[in-house]
Amino acid sequence: EAAGCIAIEMEVVPAKVAAEITKRTKMLVFSMGSGPDCDGQFIFSEDILGTNSGRYPRHSVTHAHLMTDAVTALGQYREDVVSGAYPTAKHSVNIKDDEFARFMEAIK
Repeated sequence: EAAGCIAIEMEVVPAKVAAEITKRTKMLVFSMGSGPDCDGQFIFSEDILGTNSGRYPRHSVTHAHLMTDAVTALGQYREDVVSGAYPTAKHSVNIKDDEFARFMEAIK
């Protein structure tokens, strides 16, 4: 604080300790698993969204399972490409015959 710091993050500090430090400083105190009495809470978006492929810390919360959804979606995309279901005509850009003829003439 004396050095000009305006905020700190307390990661997995006992909640009672974090609460007392928060009461005694003018700095903003952000808790990452350090209890509810800090000025704000911080959790990585990977934990909240469920995109973390490793271990989830005990202080995290998960509100979605986007990693599972992403793996499923990418697998479906691969299957569509391999089977020929994608792309279809609606996924392609057309060109008028005369424009294509000019293009072919230009690349001879």
